[in-house]
Amino acid sequence: MAGTEAMSADDSPHPHRLAVYWRVAGPADAPDGCDILVPRGLLHLNATAAVIWTAIDGRRDEGELADVLCAACVGLSRATAREAVVELLETLADAGAIVRKWRPLDPWLEPRLPPRAP
Repeated sequence: MAGTEAMSADDSPHPHRLAVYWRVAGPADAPDGCDILVPRGLLHLNATAAVIWTAIDGRRDEGELADVLCAACVGLSRATAREAVVELLETLADAGAIVRKWRPLDPWLEPRLPPRAP
């Protein structure tokens, strides 16, 4: 898909969710992951993967997603978090749940042009 292969302004991939339905699995006070609906069916993510999934918003790159995971998992090294993020993103991309490279269409992320003169 040509439209989904564009890079962000800083040339780093920003994954974006394609799966539109997902829910937290387990009790609200101690979720054990989340379930997402992908083209091939239901995909269950464990609690660690769910932290990454909920942070995928098209604005964070892999390094920023690793930072989110490190903040949620005390004692986790950044290298291990980065490996987990890369592995999960590959799995999600293969399942059709995300695109790896995405250029946001949100106008606030684009360079601002001066207002037109009347």
